[in-house]
Amino acid sequence: MPASLSDILVPSAVRALDGLAQMLTLAEQFCARTGTEPRALIERRLAPDMFPLRLQIEIVTSGIRGSLGRVSRRLPAETMAPEFAVFNRGYEREFDPAERGFAELRARIQTTRDYVNSLAARELDLETQLPISVLKPGEQRSFASAWSFVLDYVLPNLFFHVAMAYAILRSAGVPLGKADLMRQRP
Repeated sequence: MPASLSDILVPSAVRALDGLAQMLTLAEQFCARTGTEPRALIERRLAPDMFPLRLQIEIVTSGIRGSLGRVSRRLPAETMAPEFAVFNRGYEREFDPAERGFAELRARIQTTRDYVNSLAARELDLETQLPISVLKPGEQRSFASAWSFVLDYVLPNLFFHVAMAYAILRSAGVPLGKADLMRQRP
């Protein structure tokens, strides 16, 4: 039996969210153990022109909600609410400037996981051959089908931003390994 879109998208989203939650737990433990200021990790960047950890997490969570919302047809293409942005905010000023701590970031991840769990597979698999568009201020990205949207845009962006969160924490000395990124540890 061939895989369905929900068979690919939902486990990938859940694993990414669980991995991020695990990495944040380990980062918080690292801060407590080493005396590192949590804000230093949350605002850490790999390069001056890259987004900090908190925004990598915001991009992943809003990207998952926005992607699943569009694939399920719960959200129209013209939805531009930040909590449903689909990996397409390119400027730091487009994000909520509020400070976030580890607890708030984990809550954001859990809210997104709850959204994923609220979707039925049939919602995601119903209209997979229809085109999908995503609007960004001044730009529209169109995909020939939900399959193209997920395989060519959503999954690469999802994996990129989760990997950036991992790299930010790893570069700060947080003892993470590939198993944490892939959420393979108990």
